[in-house]
Amino acid sequence: MTTQFCQSCSMPLVDDSQLGTDVNGSLNKDYCKYCYENGAFTNPDCTLEEMIEICVPYVMENGMSEEEARQLMKNTVPFLKRWRTDQDELPSFEPVRYERLDAISLQSLITKRTSNKQEMSGNGEIPQAWQQVMSQSNTEQPSSEGKQPPLYAVYHQYENEIWGEYNFTIAVPERNTGAAATNNAGTTAAHDVNSSNAANTVQSEACLVLPEAEYAVFRTRSGPVMEVVAEAWHGIWKWQSETDRKRTYSGDFELYHADKVINGVGEVEIYIAVERA
Repeated sequence: MTTQFCQSCSMPLVDDSQLGTDVNGSLNKDYCKYCYENGAFTNPDCTLEEMIEICVPYVMENGMSEEEARQLMKNTVPFLKRWRTDQDELPSFEPVRYERLDAISLQSLITKRTSNKQEMSGNGEIPQAWQQVMSQSNTEQPSSEGKQPPLYAVYHQYENEIWGEYNFTIAVPERNTGAAATNNAGTTAAHDVNSSNAANTVQSEACLVLPEAEYAVFRTRSGPVMEVVAEAWHGIWKWQSETDRKRTYSGDFELYHADKVINGVGEVEIYIAVERA
């Protein structure tokens, strides 16, 4: 089941008892009962900045510092339906195609345990993972066919959909398809996306297997990849709240082709695992 969230304060809406109401008394699935009642906002004069400050103490109850909670809300609340202006409205973001793929065997370069909450706090693991990988000269070597292999940024082992922790792995296609990688101790280090993993552990030289799945495939606009990928994920979260094609969380990935991303600028495809039609 996909969790919805209030489009005013971002509170997760896990059951109908938390929903606001319209004028006729019917439930409104966009807003919580604390923000919206009888077809109107309960605090109509509240500003965006005030809403962020209202939310901060509640977010801190999840173990975040005040600074982290405020940064998370600054990165979240402005994108909610209540606060988007015509200028801020996210563009319509739909999959360019749906594609069913067989299992994919990848060679893991690094894995980090993180969460959207941590990444939005300004102290994320993902930028550090990219920095470590890009600083390794061996990741820049061409394949045996003389081509630069694509990079996969894989999101897997989700704890609680978009709300909990997940593994973030940067990987390349496995050289010997179907064969497990061998680590420095000479033992097999193969695992699939459903296996367990220690928090924040850096892994390398391991085989990561994405299971057979159907994907909604999104394509970013061309631009600085850090900017366009972040923008695309906001669009995907919006699409997720509106589509009938529910995510399966069996493993999602960003695909970086060497000929489409040059010096950190280009376009990226994002594959989101979804239920089959």
